[in-house]
Amino acid sequence: MWALSRGSYYVHPQEVGRLVETATGDELWTPAVLLSVHAGFGPRDVEKAINDFRQRDDVFSDDFISTLVLQPRKGEDVSDVAAQLAQSSFTTYTNDLTHTLGLLPQGPYFIRGNSIHQAWKLYDDHLDAFVIPTIADDVFNPTSFSVLQAVSQQGSFRSVAVPSRLYSSPSKEMPLAGARISIKDNFDLSGIRTTMMNRAYNELYPARTSSADYVKKLIGLGAVIVGKTKMSAFASAEEPTDQWIDYHCPFNPRGDKYQTPSCSSAGAGASLAGYSWLDHSIGTDRTLHRSLKDAKHLTAATLDVPDSSQADADQQAMTESFIAIVERFLGIERTPVSITNTWASNPPDEAQGRSLQEFLEMSAVWPMYYDTYHTFDTFRADYLAKFGKEAFVGPYMRKRW
Repeated sequence: MWALSRGSYYVHPQEVGRLVETATGDELWTPAVLLSVHAGFGPRDVEKAINDFRQRDDVFSDDFISTLVLQPRKGEDVSDVAAQLAQSSFTTYTNDLTHTLGLLPQGPYFIRGNSIHQAWKLYDDHLDAFVIPTIADDVFNPTSFSVLQAVSQQGSFRSVAVPSRLYSSPSKEMPLAGARISIKDNFDLSGIRTTMMNRAYNELYPARTSSADYVKKLIGLGAVIVGKTKMSAFASAEEPTDQWIDYHCPFNPRGDKYQTPSCSSAGAGASLAGYSWLDHSIGTDRTLHRSLKDAKHLTAATLDVPDSSQADADQQAMTESFIAIVERFLGIERTPVSITNTWASNPPDEAQGRSLQEFLEMSAVWPMYYDTYHTFDTFRADYLAKFGKEAFVGPYMRKRW
């Protein structure tokens, strides 16, 4: 963590390039701007590039502009360019391309000794939306991650690190290149624990050794995973604050900031609504329909039960016409049946006097409770075997288990 006048930064530990000259001692990090240069490149070109960076990148700031790292085309001598810029009060160094996989992207970096490192800006998670901020171990091949060990300067919040937008350019093959994305805690991320927002679950299982397939796809398309967001325990529907037991619920950035962020993807929703520096946040929901455009017609409809007639007269006429055709074709007559009336006149013993609607009131819920309980059979057994006691779960889930 490195504090500059216009913000705090995380110096990524991976060396991405080396300088021809030794820049500073091994103790100090120096902020610098890396520029791709060519013969004839001068102070006006520097000014033009700096102005462009100010417009396009929230990580870049004027704290970086006193020191320049010049990156020439391979084999090109830019010593005259360095000399000219040195006369314009810039401290200049040259990127040694023999120690780099390729040309580095222009933008803000930190240098120390001969090493060049990426600059990631730290933002405070003041909404408490993240359970684990993360950082990729290898910025060029982000297949494993580590927990970002950083807090706000006053120590009240976690910090989340984001890379410079100048490091990546979206393409047809990598449409998400550089996109800052958070993922819900129930998505596995290699090197990071999946907590399920339950202390017993977090205590039991170590960091994951592989990422979820969906997360791998995002990374393959260029996404930058900046952290895992909070959810209600076991992705349930707990409401703040009394139902959130092991971890505190995120704050909703809307209204007076004390409204519920709503259900299991609370951290995903709060972070995307509240943080302009975050591009996308991945949550989860139960399957409804793959097309939101079509789903609006389903969610806007009213189901007319238990009456079998259609509210739409034209639709009812079509139904009647179809039934009449079936009757003529099969040579039979329909017999209207009311399940509600049949139940009322001859109820099963299990109903214990309840009406059909009362008896079926929880029929859509019980299967969900059953599946949720047995999804975590292994967790409960593993915890009991290791610690000799039952895993604690909050009252909301315990009631449903």
